[in-house]
Amino acid sequence: MKRWMFFGLLALVLPLLLSAQQNGEREKIKALKIAYLTEKLDLSPSEAEVFWPLYHAYQKELRALKGPKPRVKPDALSDDEAKARIEELLESDAKRLALRRQYTAKFLEVLPPQKVLKLYRAERTFQRYLFKKMMKKKKNRGQRHPRH
Repeated sequence: MKRWMFFGLLALVLPLLLSAQQNGEREKIKALKIAYLTEKLDLSPSEAEVFWPLYHAYQKELRALKGPKPRVKPDALSDDEAKARIEELLESDAKRLALRRQYTAKFLEVLPPQKVLKLYRAERTFQRYLFKKMMKKKKNRGQRHPRH
C-alpha cells in the first residue's frame, strides 16, 4: 500500500518537477526526495519525528560546504592554478566526508544501523533517478519536430 501511495505521489509530483522553474524546482525536488526517502526508510512515527530535523540540518550544512565555484576549463589553467584547484577539490571532499561521519554518528543515535545504510543507498538511488530524468528532459528539449 505504501508503495502505491509513493508511486501515486511520484506521478503527481514528477510532471510539476520537470516543468518547474529553478527556485520552485528545488522545492519540488526536495519534496520528492523526502517522499522517496520516507518510503525507502519505512520510518516509524517516533523515528521520523527525530530523524527529519536532523536530516534537514545535515542537508543545510552540506549545502553550505558547496559554495559557488565557477567552472573553468582545465586547459585554461596554468600548472599552479590547476594544482590549487585540485587541492580545493580534495579539501572540499574531506570536509564533506567529515560532515558525513559526524552525522552518521547522530543518525545512529536515532535509527538502527540498517536504516542508516538504507538512507545512504536511497540517497544515491534518488540522485541517479533525478539525473536520468533531467537528462531525458534536456534531450527532449533538444529535439526539434520538423515542420510539414
